[in-house]
Amino acid sequence: MKLKRQPALATLMGVVAIGLVSLVTGGVWFTWKLEGEQKQTKEALRDATKAREFLVSIFQKAETDEKGGNVTVRQLLEEAETRIPLEFADLPELRGQLVSALGNEFAVLMDVPLDEVARHTRPRVVEGLRRMREGQVHIRPGYDGVFGEIRIFGGAAEEPKVDQPAQTSLF
Repeated sequence: MKLKRQPALATLMGVVAIGLVSLVTGGVWFTWKLEGEQKQTKEALRDATKAREFLVSIFQKAETDEKGGNVTVRQLLEEAETRIPLEFADLPELRGQLVSALGNEFAVLMDVPLDEVARHTRPRVVEGLRRMREGQVHIRPGYDGVFGEIRIFGGAAEEPKVDQPAQTSLF
């Protein structure tokens, strides 16, 4: 029996073979990329969990002051500053991010003069910062899975009057 050449069939078989090779190669590449993304996600979750646990532990100190008194924000931040290098020694990138964030944002909370802050924000924010810096906040400890509460302003009688219109829309 003599076989005839069939160029159309040979071309179709070649295209199918190339398609299958491309599909397998693409699947392998996609799986490799997905595994890398999963690894990065797991690392980010680990870092976020460790950072959250650290921050919760810092603020729990405000609830468990041995003397029963108020703990100032400065005291909490000073403790955080000393604990970060120890607790995040194995995560240098996260440690750097925490130090950077604490240095920038907490500098505003603790060190930037209030008159400088007042040039960039509302009077109520400045008053809240002043109260925090002076330890004039109300701390209600948490219990049995209920979060504690730190109140800067008490009741409506204590609220400062601000001559500023209320926000009417987002844009």
